[in-house]
Amino acid sequence: APRGVAIDPRSGDVYVADSGNARIVRLDADGNLLGAWGTAGDGLDEFQEPVDLLVEPDGSVLVLDATAQRLQRFTADGQFLASFGSDLTFYRPRGLGIDATGQLIVADTGGLRILRLDPNGALLSQLGGSESDIAKGQPTDAAASPGGDLYFVEAETGAVTLMAADGRMDRWAGPALASTIDGPHLAWLPGGGLAVTDPEGRRVLLFTPDGQPLGQFGAESGLAKPVGVAAAPTADSATRVAVVDSQTC
Repeated sequence: APRGVAIDPRSGDVYVADSGNARIVRLDADGNLLGAWGTAGDGLDEFQEPVDLLVEPDGSVLVLDATAQRLQRFTADGQFLASFGSDLTFYRPRGLGIDATGQLIVADTGGLRILRLDPNGALLSQLGGSESDIAKGQPTDAAASPGGDLYFVEAETGAVTLMAADGRMDRWAGPALASTIDGPHLAWLPGGGLAVTDPEGRRVLLFTPDGQPLGQFGAESGLAKPVGVAAAPTADSATRVAVVDSQTC
């Protein structure tokens, strides 16, 4: 039941949050196994439910654990570096992003909020919360554009929200309503725009930065429940997208 995926833009390696096996799997750009790490547990370098992950600018791999409600940092080959976030009172967070400055963005799904953290896990700001009208539909992922615009997607409404760097806010209809466990995720595309998974629609939706639909893909290739998505540029300036399907593994 994999639910998170990340691409190292330098090597092309793909990292998968293999939630059901409580481990991280590393593949090369062609899908060949390079290694795996992690076992079930609540100790350091152990996982309860790894659901999302990303590759940081220095090549470290940061993993979000929804049930342990914390973040763990590893080297590219799985050596444990740090654990943090357990003091932030997450409630089953399911999405993780990073902006151009290295700040971390956490979709705190059960907490109905989006958090910004510094690279060491200190809270910088938060958006939403139980008393707010924003993110009431349980956000399952968040991402940022290079210009600082924040995007998040909600499982229970299917809405994609843009919180622009200039203060503008916009919302538009995205994927079909889904559970938070297999909720939609999104990725900023290197050429601009968003890829948003639609788990119940068995597809990936493409949008311009301001929410205009560009197209879709995935249903024709047999996707059953696409959850995690990542994108990175290739050497010839094309865009490579990786999608993990929690139902077909």
